Amino acid sequence: MKKENYVLVAGLFGVAAATSLSLLFSNIWIGIFSAVIVSIVYLFFLDKWMIQKLQPSGTRKTVRYLIGFLVVLQLYALGYHVISSSRQYDNLMTIRTTIENSIAQLETEQTLIEALRHYHHEADKENRTVASSFIEVTGDRFLEDTTLLPITPANSPALSYTAEIPNPDSVFITVTSDVAWGTNTEFVNLGSEIGKYQAKAILTAKGVSYEREN
Repeated sequence: MKKENYVLVAGLFGVAAATSLSLLFSNIWIGIFSAVIVSIVYLFFLDKWMIQKLQPSGTRKTVRYLIGFLVVLQLYALGYHVISSSRQYDNLMTIRTTIENSIAQLETEQTLIEALRHYHHEADKENRTVASSFIEVTGDRFLEDTTLLPITPANSPALSYTAEIPNPDSVFITVTSDVAWGTNTEFVNLGSEIGKYQAKAILTAKGVSYEREN
């Protein structure tokens, strides 16, 4: 095999090996950036070993211009895809946050409205409080560590619910997410996640409210 052929084969294997890093690290961008770096280094040595030997000089310049154009084109395409991927990720996270907000509000309000209905309409009202109605309605879903299990856990496993009973006349349910974005990137939610979603549902004898805290 001629020396030139060895150079070409080495370049192909080098780019292929760099691209395979995506599989090794489970990150497609590592492979892409590695392949670009290897390609640029390879083209430098290709110019040194082969292109600069081309005759006449006009042919050498033409090949170099063509390679330079291809390099610029690839870098432009890479930059475009990086920006496009970032925008798509932002859009998907915005959609995810909207969905989780809706699920969290539905889950908490459904539970609290049921507790409110129990408080106002069930028998033995004289000995009943908002808190006792909530405890009775939630049953085994309200754990000793104040965790409240959702009605439909499969809806969004990223959401966590914590119930607080500050007094017999009110109940708070704090909802946090370890995925959905909050509005303040420095906010630390109840689950110790930074910049993530948090909201609070409040039950009193007068009704139910839902407030997003981040």
